[in-house]
Amino acid sequence: MTAAKRLYRLRCRLRLTQRAFAERFALPYGVIKDVEQGRFQPVQSFVVLLAAIEAAPETVAEAAANLAKYG
Repeated sequence: MTAAKRLYRLRCRLRLTQRAFAERFALPYGVIKDVEQGRFQPVQSFVVLLAAIEAAPETVAEAAANLAKYG
């Protein structure tokens, strides 16, 4: 499965718009949009992050929300 399809399915499962997904997981909106539209092929670390979000979305969202603590 392509990263674009994987991201789209994950976003739909979580019932999030592209912008809401980006905000929830502290990712650039443009990257989410470009990956889904096939304009950008993500690096492996992005695909690993998608797998982590698939496995534990609340945990990843909490970690993203705590980024400000680490400056």
